[in-house]
Amino acid sequence: MAHHYRLPSMMGGLGNTGKSPGFQLGFEKGVTTTAAALAGCDLMTGLGGLNDSMFVSMEQMLIDSDVWEHVRRSWQGIDVDENEIAMDVIEKAGPKGQYLSHPHTLANFRRLYMPRYADRSSYDSWVAGGKKEMYDIAHVEVEKILAAHEPTPLSEDISKRLRDIETAFSKHIS
Repeated sequence: MAHHYRLPSMMGGLGNTGKSPGFQLGFEKGVTTTAAALAGCDLMTGLGGLNDSMFVSMEQMLIDSDVWEHVRRSWQGIDVDENEIAMDVIEKAGPKGQYLSHPHTLANFRRLYMPRYADRSSYDSWVAGGKKEMYDIAHVEVEKILAAHEPTPLSEDISKRLRDIETAFSKHIS
């Protein structure tokens, strides 16, 4: 209905019953997110939720944003046109050549989905790096965000309006 009226649609997603980061949580979030995306969802609720959203984890919120971005990117599909196929680049590189240093590759590779919290290094590199899992990597990012974040103070006008609402509400519940 939302798309019929050219409005964004929002669905509850990233649903799960997992109690902690791990395979069950990832499986459930991946499946429910994919279903919502295939239904045409534009916006997703439930980021960071654990145990049917009884708990919220900042680390999981970052991981879930990665899950949504991956699913959303996959759902968008792949354009099949001359630029995407880049036959001229393939022909120029030849059967034993490589295209990684070609300007076309540099101009286009960033459109591919690149997860922020998944470790895609080799096994040996992963072990040498301390065997960090997604949650560990996201935790470091959460710590950076919390250390650097400086919230913008509310304007005096908004603060006054909030105090007025609080005062009016307090009169009704007394």
